[in-house]
Amino acid sequence: MASRFTQLRESGLSVDEAWNVIAVETLADAGLVEPEPLQKARVHTGSKPGQIPVLEAKLVTTIRIEPADDDRIKTLLARARQEAALSKADDPDQSSIIRQALRLGMDELERRSIRK
Repeated sequence: MASRFTQLRESGLSVDEAWNVIAVETLADAGLVEPEPLQKARVHTGSKPGQIPVLEAKLVTTIRIEPADDDRIKTLLARARQEAALSKADDPDQSSIIRQALRLGMDELERRSIRK
């Protein structure tokens, strides 16, 4: 159970969320609750022969951002919007800045932004 809890915490869940997942998994394993089965994905049938339909999916994840990091993200967003205005590019949105920060790490994103 400890390794499962650690795995859930490392995936980004809070302590309470991790305990809730473990509780539901334990109840399901004991047969006291039955999880709802996943619905089958709808398949687009209107494709031409030889073409494979592409179905898009988005993963929505809720993350907790500390106030200090939120200020850093807002600063990076303002800087990116200024650069976009100068180069006539599309304005970046806040979610794209957050995704970059998660991929690169906040410090690396700030270093790259300052170097430009």
